[in-house]
Amino acid sequence: MANKTKRYKAAALSAILVMAVNAGYSQTTMEAQKAGIARFGTGLDLEELPGGQILNLPLPQMEPAKELTGPEVGKKYDYILQKQSAAKFSQLNASQIKSLFHKTSNNKVAALNKVPYYDPSGELGFCFGRAMAAHLLGRRLGLKEQSTGKAFIIGDLKSGETTEWRFHVTAMVRGPGREWFAIDPIMPGPLPIRAWIKEIRALVDKQTKAKIYFTHSDAVMPDVRIFPAPNEEKGERIIELAFDPGGKPGFEPFPADFEPFVFSVDESAANKYFINVHEKPAADRFNFLGLTVNGDRYDYRNYFADLVADIGGSKHGAENIARRLPAITGLAAINSSRGQLFSPRWGGTR
Repeated sequence: MANKTKRYKAAALSAILVMAVNAGYSQTTMEAQKAGIARFGTGLDLEELPGGQILNLPLPQMEPAKELTGPEVGKKYDYILQKQSAAKFSQLNASQIKSLFHKTSNNKVAALNKVPYYDPSGELGFCFGRAMAAHLLGRRLGLKEQSTGKAFIIGDLKSGETTEWRFHVTAMVRGPGREWFAIDPIMPGPLPIRAWIKEIRALVDKQTKAKIYFTHSDAVMPDVRIFPAPNEEKGERIIELAFDPGGKPGFEPFPADFEPFVFSVDESAANKYFINVHEKPAADRFNFLGLTVNGDRYDYRNYFADLVADIGGSKHGAENIARRLPAITGLAAINSSRGQLFSPRWGGTR
């Protein structure tokens, strides 16, 4: 029984978060994805983006980060949004969207080639960290909060025959024509949200069974703190395969001719089914220091403390990060010996 429980825990962990980053873009994959994006059309000139450099950096010896409490990190996060982000724009132009994608992909903390430091076991992957970075950077560009959001894909996600993860998330921003664009560094450029849905489904949901949820930017991840075994699911939690949003308060389905199984989630439902930055009561809020799943603790290794220090322009924080982390050039990615896009960890977030 103990061995069975241990095996289930390992399986659950390899299914929870998303797309671990022990694998990265091969040049072939980059070109194939650019072709796919051209097929759907982005309205942006992707050739102007820094292109496809593959990095294979050794992990450096790093100094310990300054320890902060979760509430202290949360205060820095709020300071960026409330004091450092003038809400000037209802949408970004094409140049600003490309700049936002570049800044997110090359951020000192959120870049893909930093994942092995913050997630050496490959259990987290930090797609939710990259989505947070894109949101904060978009706000610092002057974008209004209501012109930002998150898009989650949740379901039986796999690139082959075996289930590999349960969710992935990207930040969204309003672009030209008030169209929503995904800022997702696992893609080679910013994408209109409909094109992002097609691309992510082609990668991990070929049977089109996973559900897409649009939420406010406060939502960080589905609530995975309790993760039932498949035979124990009751359809109560959004992370469960048995969960059906149809008819539940706060879930508004998009017309089927947009994309199947796409739902807009209102604030009340997002606060119920997702872990949020400003959730009430405070005990249920997103913990900037780590995640507990079924009683097991997973430490973020100061990822979010470093992220808000970098984006918030803290000189001490930026210097501390610079000493510990290697420099980035180009579109940061990790090269793997297998050359595949995603690695089947328990989430890895890509």
